[in-house]
Parts: sequence; C-alpha cells; structure tokens
Amino acid sequence: MDEIAIWAALATIPKMTLDHFGQLEAHFGSVSEAWDGSHDDLVQSGLSHRRAGLVRAKRREVDLDSMMEDLEAHDVELIHARSTDYPSLLREVFDPPPVLYVKGTLRPEDGEGIAIVGTRSSTRYGESMCDEISGGIASANITVVSGLARGIDTAAHRAAIDNGGRTVAVLGGGIGRIYPPENGSLAEEISQQGALISEYPLRATPYKNQFPMRNRIIVGLSRGVVVVEAPSKSGISRTVKWALESNREVFAVPGELGSAASRGTNTFLKQGASIATCARDVVGALGMHYPDAEAAMDESARKAVSGGETASRGAASDSVRDDSAGQRDAVITDASSVAGLNDEESAISRFLSQTGAAHSVDEVARECGLPAQVVNTALTMLQVRSLVTCLEGTMYRIVGRRARGAFAT
Repeated sequence: MDEIAIWAALATIPKMTLDHFGQLEAHFGSVSEAWDGSHDDLVQSGLSHRRAGLVRAKRREVDLDSMMEDLEAHDVELIHARSTDYPSLLREVFDPPPVLYVKGTLRPEDGEGIAIVGTRSSTRYGESMCDEISGGIASANITVVSGLARGIDTAAHRAAIDNGGRTVAVLGGGIGRIYPPENGSLAEEISQQGALISEYPLRATPYKNQFPMRNRIIVGLSRGVVVVEAPSKSGISRTVKWALESNREVFAVPGELGSAASRGTNTFLKQGASIATCARDVVGALGMHYPDAEAAMDESARKAVSGGETASRGAASDSVRDDSAGQRDAVITDASSVAGLNDEESAISRFLSQTGAAHSVDEVARECGLPAQVVNTALTMLQVRSLVTCLEGTMYRIVGRRARGAFAT
C-alpha cells in the first residue's frame, strides 16, 4: 500500500500533528502498519481514544487509489515529512505540516529561500519596493517565497518571475482551489517557474483561519523574512513572531511616516528588525551574497528604479501630472513629508534633490561638509521617511520629482 497516500489521508484528521505520526511509527514501525491497526493498538501507541476512532473512521471513508489518481490528473505530487525531498528548514517551525501537496518542481534550494510578505492593501510604493527587492533576490538565483495573496504577495511573485527567477507560493487552501481567483494565471506561471505548495487536500476550501497558519510554512521555507508593508494591526505580526522563534532574520522596508500601510513595518524597525531598502541589504545580511550575483542584482535594481520613476512612491493623496515627455510622476502637494527634518537631513536632501543623481556616502559627506557617520544616520532616517532610496547597496538618491519639488529653493 502506498505509504504517502496513507500519510495524506491521516493528515486530514483535525489537529493530527507530526508528533502523532511519530507515535504511530514508534509503536507500529511504519504509518502503513498503523493504518491497519486495531483501536486498542492505536491507543497503545499514544493516541487518545477519540483520535484512534478518527483514524479508523478515516480508513473506512477514504479511497486511497482514487485520491492518488485525482492528484496525478492535476499534476500534483505529495511529499511527507520523512521524505528526503521534504525541506529541512521547515522541520524547525511550529507544528510542521506532515505532508505537502506540490504542483511544479520543488528543488532543494527552494527550501532555503527568502520570504517576502505584506498587506493585501498595498500601495504603489510597496509594490515598487517589491519590484526592486524581490526582483533583485530572484536575479541572485535565490527563491522568493510568498503566499499568492493580493497586494504585496502578488507583487513579490510577479517580480521574481519577470526577473527569470524561481518563486514558491504557499497556499491557504487546496491547489485545486486557487485564491484569490484572479491569480489563477499567476499560479500557473509559478508552477512552471517554481512551485505551488499547500498542506491542504487538492480541493480544500481556503477558509480565513487557514491563511495565518500557512505563514508558518512560508517562514519554514526561508532563511529570512522581508516585510514590505504591514498596518499596525496585521496577521504579519504572527508571522514575524514565528520567524523569530525559528531563528530567522526579520527585515522590514521603511515606509512613509503617517502611512497606515507602513505603521507595522516601521514598528518592526523600532523593535529591532533589520532595515531593507534593496536586495543587497537582505542577501548580504543572510550571508547569501554570491559574487557572481552582484551584477544581476544591480541590473535588477536599475530596472526597478527606472520603472519606478513613472509611479508615485508616496501617499495616495499626492497629485499626478504628465510632463512634456509624457512621463507620469508624483508632485508633492504640501510640505508634510519634509516637516521635522533636522539640519543635517535637510542639507543632504537638498543636495540630492539638486543633483538628481545617486551618490555614495563619501560623496554626500564631502559635498555637504558633514562627517560620514552623521551622513549614514541621516540617510537611514530619510529612507524611513521614503524621501531617499538606496541603489546597489551603496548609492543614494532622492525619490523622484515628489521629493525634488519639496526641496526646491
């Protein structure tokens, strides 16, 4: 009898954890032997009377052959937790799933990717940062892991695909019930350039309470977690908690002060999350910065920035105009974003706005007559305010005409 089919059937029993499977293996020698065990034998293995009854009921109701034929018809494979194909890092998270349903190809390197997560109600700024960070990570031949949800997840997957990289989507329902439905075509692309993964049966309904739980799998497939946008009250907080408990590095993209979409990320930064303004920030901090990937990340960053010049990187209240070249760019409508800057931040911002070019810390320090350490601190605060962006890990520039208008003299 197919061992993996029995694992999948037993995993559908509510709250059947990997520890329960371990009890069955220790007592019976294998899950297959446990499948045919009596009620008393199941109880002797350590299962409760209720759970032993559920195991025997499952044996009566499920057709293993039909289940496997259905999966094969949909090109979905099964991996159980004892398989060598099961991602090793996933075993480190809270309640690792006993089985994984996979559509596509799950490679060993996919189990050591970088997760990018965030709000479903993303802004253009957040999506632009996803283009830059996810695209750069994918260009470095590192798998981007996310959850296929609307907003940041969608942007992260799309950027990875568009940059020719691999991406894995962890679903909150069955692979046969893609949610949201408008991401059906994206899901198909992901399965061709990575994998769709779920712990739920093929046609399982994507219930609301299952989405927070799937985030532990996202954490388990990743060396680090990047939060791009998150409001103050968000399920991302639980994801961050799981990441820290699993010894994963947590990064946050600084958002504009006052933006509801970034209150959570800015809070994470205050609490000690590492700042992420470009792919190099993340890849380098995780020790995954391969020399041959540097040029690819730099090229990805340049593409993202050049594309981002046509989109607002600020709040939705910014007005948009067409210039003589037909390009769309945001023009600041008030001085709110520059209020409260100290003298050093104002001087640096004015210099960058006047040149419109990217400069190193040393160049900024020399032109502004400031110590490099002061410039470093000021540039970090300006990134938090979304007035300055970091290119290629070492170069800084003002964010579009929006900020240039604010500092015009």
